Order: sequence, then C-alpha cells, then structure tokens
Amino acid sequence: MERRLLKGLDWRLLGVVLVLGLLGLLAVASATQFQRERPETWGFVLRQAAWLALGVGVMAASLAFDYHLLARWTRPLYALNLLLLLAVRLFGREALGARRWLQVGPLDLQPSELAKILLIVTLAAHLAAREGKMERWRDLLLSLLHVLPPVLLVLSQPDLGTSLVFVAILAGMLYVAGVPGRRLAGIGLAGLGAAVAAVVAHFRWGLWLPLRDYQLKRLIVFVDPESDPLGAGYHILQSKIAIGSGRLTGQGFFTGTQNRLSYLPEQHTDFIFAVIGEEWGFLGGALVILLFLLLLERGLRTLALARDLFGALLAAGAVSMIAFQVLVNVGMTMGVMPVTGIPLPFVSYGGSSMITNSLAVGLLLNVHLRRRKILF
Repeated sequence: MERRLLKGLDWRLLGVVLVLGLLGLLAVASATQFQRERPETWGFVLRQAAWLALGVGVMAASLAFDYHLLARWTRPLYALNLLLLLAVRLFGREALGARRWLQVGPLDLQPSELAKILLIVTLAAHLAAREGKMERWRDLLLSLLHVLPPVLLVLSQPDLGTSLVFVAILAGMLYVAGVPGRRLAGIGLAGLGAAVAAVVAHFRWGLWLPLRDYQLKRLIVFVDPESDPLGAGYHILQSKIAIGSGRLTGQGFFTGTQNRLSYLPEQHTDFIFAVIGEEWGFLGGALVILLFLLLLERGLRTLALARDLFGALLAAGAVSMIAFQVLVNVGMTMGVMPVTGIPLPFVSYGGSSMITNSLAVGLLLNVHLRRRKILF
C-alpha cells in the first residue's frame, strides 16, 4: 500500500483498540487462573492473544481494498449471511441451551457474530441506493424487511442479545440515512410495547416465544434480582458484589475474592467487566470506559468525514454495534441492564467476538483512510 495513503490511517483508533485488547488479556488471565471447573489456565490467555493478533491482521487486510467494492457484492453477501444462519439452525452444535455454533474442523464458529458485519455492509448498500428517500414509509418498510430475516434466524437459536445488536445497528444506520428521529423513537416505543405485551401474554396465556424460560426470567428479574437470588438473579447479584467490593482502586490483580472463589459466573466472557471492577476498582473500570468513549469518538469522526453516504453508513453501523455492546455489557454487570449474553468488545474472551469487532474497526479504518480523494 502506498505510504501516502497510510498517512491517512487513524492511528489513534488503532492504538485505542490495541490497548483495550492488551487490558483484555490481563483481565482474562486473572479471570481464568482460579476457575475450579477449568484446570487449564494460561491456555485461555494464549488463545486470546492469538485471536487479538488475528484481529490486527484482519484490520490490516481490510485496508487493502476500497470499501466501495463491497457495494458490488451485497446480494451474494446477504445470501451468504442467511445460508450461514440457516446452517446453524440445521446443523449447529447446541450448548448451554442454545444452538449457535458451527463445528469447522477443530474450530467452533459463531455465524451470528459474522452476521453483524454482513448486515452492516448489505444494509449500508440498501440504504445508500435510496439516498434522499428514507422519509417515505415505503422505503423505511423495505429497510425493515431487509433486516427481519437475519433477526428472526438469530432469535430462533435463541440468541436475544445478538438480535438486539441487529436492532441497534438498524436504528443507527436509519438515522444517518435520513429517517427522522421522532419516527425512529415512535417505532422503538411501539416495538418495546409489543415485546412487553408478548411476554405478558406468554406468562398468562401461554403465547409461544422463541426464547427459553431462563432467558425470559433474566429479562424480568434484573428489576429485582433479590426475588430469585440463587436462580435468575444470581449473575447480577454476584456481579454487583464484585464491582462494589473493588471500591476506588480495587482489591489488586489476581486477588479479587468473587473472582478467585468462582462466585462470579462467566467471569472471562460476559462478566469480564465485573472482574475489572473488583480487582482494578473504580479507576480501572473508568479507564476501560474512557477507552471505549475514545474509540466511539474516533468512529463518529470517521462518520462525519466520510466522502459519501455509503461510507457514512458503514461507519454508523460499526459505531452503533460497538456502542450498544459496551452499553449492555457494562450495564448488565452493574444490574441496570438485563443479562443477555453480550460480550465486551476486545476485552471478553472469545475468538468470534474478537474477529467481528476487528472487522468493524477495519471498516472504520477503511472509510477514514479514503475520506478524501488522494492526490499523487
């Protein structure tokens, strides 16, 4: 790649991502050292380090082509997205009450993670082709129908968290595409009302929902986790205890009580922020949140500088995806959001999540790199 082109690279964004990845390695190391059910220790850290390195490679590879080329492949990419999600439904491996993984040789892949990026790309092309028309209800409904099939396929796994990420991506991209904010708010409130009504009808009259009972209980019990302290409320209570015990500076690296005694569930994945809060305290948690705010600021700057609507929509999708995941993950560890199984980007343990978020940052870097015509 030409050196002049590389001068336009957003090095600050890349630096923030690398720092988050390194902090994630430290948090995963602490979260996996004392797990009784998993005698393996440093293997988690080594795999996470390999995925972080692969993520950096993915970001670098994403710069090798002009992002406008993606618009030419939207139909095959949309078909690929649906085929992968259907394959999970038909041939996927079931674990923890959900069918979300495809076994490919020695690897377990989670297509719903890749589906986030494929949705961003295909929806960006769909909306860019209707530039200036998104105030019309017809074009808005077509955009909603574009997102509906992958949402339903993911929800049927069942994976409520990823389905909600899709909705957040849709909302952010529709707003940038020109849909009035009041209309989006109205649709959101109507959707929330319909969801609440469906849950009430499920418990009163047995209405079928594509969710397990434990998932529904988690959605409800976060309002009062003490009502089921050893069941659906256990995750939230233990997480709040861990974060609260960290106070200002934390209990110290490798010394968190909740973490070491394995009271904190899923501490290396969904509840990694609780480990950070317990061992690094308020200051450590604030540092992580500040880094995410810097990442999102760079993403919004890229959106504002994009040379066309397609680039702005790609940036909007990536920013919406990362922002929603951070908001929900941090919120559920503090007990202000229901437990939905959304990992913390670049920090939680997991290869599929790492690669997906790296692809999102790769889109941001690509759009920023080509934000203006390069003169040679």
